[in-house]
This record gives sequence, C-alpha cells and structure tokens, in this order.
Amino acid sequence: MLEYASAMDLRGSIGVVTGGASGIGLATAELLLDRGTNVILWDAADNVEDVAASIGAKGLRVDVTNPAAVRDAAQAAGEVRLLVSSAGVGSIGNVWEVSDEEWSRVLDVNLHGVFLCIREISRRMVEGGGGRIVNVASASGAIADPGMAAYCTSKAAVIMLTKVAALDLAQKGILVNAVAPGPIDTPLLQMSFIVPGVREAFERIPVPRLGTPDEVARAIVFLLESDWITGETLFVDGGAQLGGPLGAWDRIQALAGDEAPRRTSWES
Repeated sequence: MLEYASAMDLRGSIGVVTGGASGIGLATAELLLDRGTNVILWDAADNVEDVAASIGAKGLRVDVTNPAAVRDAAQAAGEVRLLVSSAGVGSIGNVWEVSDEEWSRVLDVNLHGVFLCIREISRRMVEGGGGRIVNVASASGAIADPGMAAYCTSKAAVIMLTKVAALDLAQKGILVNAVAPGPIDTPLLQMSFIVPGVREAFERIPVPRLGTPDEVARAIVFLLESDWITGETLFVDGGAQLGGPLGAWDRIQALAGDEAPRRTSWES
C-alpha cells in the first residue's frame, strides 16, 4: 500500500541529529528544541552527553561508521520521525598525497555513516508511518575544489545518495533532502584562520562573508517541515558554487602563498 508524506509537526516528534555536539548539528538541535522536538544528539565526541544536557536534549556517543552501533542507537531512540545527518570529517591535500587511511576515513564518515543512519532510521520511520531526513552535504559536492579529492567525492556522493533514498522512500511517507553549506563560521573552520589569508579566501564568494551555523540550521528545519519537497539539495553557501573554476584550495594558496597548509584534516 502506498503511503504519502503527511504534514510534519515538529512538536513532540523524536529527532536524531548526528554530529550534534558542535557546529551545524548543534545549531540545528537548538532550533528543533525551540520548535518542541524531542532531540537526541549522536556524536563520537566524549562530551556529547554534557553538551546535550546543557541544551535540554538527550545525548549518546555513537560512531556512525559502525553498523552495529548505529543499529543499536536507532532501536534505542524509539519512534524517530526526524533525522539530520550532520556528522562529517574533511581533509586537504593534493590527490597524490592522500593516504589510503585518510581517503577511507573521510569516505567512511561522510558517506558510509550517512548511509547507515538513513538505513537504520528509515526502518523505524517506515514502522511509524513516515518521517523526514536531511543530510548535510556541501557546496564542495557540486564544485571540484583542488586539493580536496576525498571531501568533494564524499559530499558529491551524499547528494546522489539523497536522490536515490528519496526515490526509495517517497511511497513510504518519508521525504529525503540535503543542504549544501559553503564556508560556515564554526570553531573547526576558525582553526584554519591561523594561516594568513585563509579567512579572506573563504570570504571571496558572491556574498562576501562566512555563513553561520544558524543559517544552515534554518534551511534544515525548512526542509524537515516540508510536505512536498524531496530529493533536493538546498545550497546555503552565499553563492559559493557560482564562483567559477577557482576553488577554495586555489583561493587559499593564492592568498596565503607558501604559508598555505600542504595537508590538513578536520571534523565537524
């Protein structure tokens, strides 16, 4: 029997936010709490339970790359109606410099982790009569940024996974979308500002400033509340994907010169 997505009331619904201990995930959790959602933060960080308690949510330490851990956490969460997959990691380095371990780590968290969360949570949603899923991709999933092979590849795959999942789940009453943030002013991004010119490089986009986690969170909640949008990727990037072939890594190198990092990695 076909099921169609009904109006989503965030108030009283159970929502899981991965990567919820910081950045975009935390901002989304706080906004959902304001809407009356019962929020559960999943994060690999040791402090996830403390962060969750500080905002009035529940917290659970979960490695989203571990199938058994994700399955157990999904079962423990109950009748989940909302999923925001925000956990992610990144790296910078020329393609010939990327190690097997670094490539696997980025793809494992950014792609496999998103898949596992969709698979396990959607099973709960099917049993509960529907739901909403929003994956956090990146503007770097639509533009080829030199020096970011693993990150760009993983986020491009998340955009396609979002489309396929939307097709698979639409008739189960589950809508699946993604957001694609550009450079967002988070503590993790700020760590790169110690390199001269990096902040200026990120600000050379059509809307010349960094975005905020709250701006991405509002886009995520918009998609969670939608009743007839699915398979879409909403760019929240100040027009970064419109900026032509000069990618973020080239902009950093152009402004920072010899002081630009050769290789680095980060988590979000």
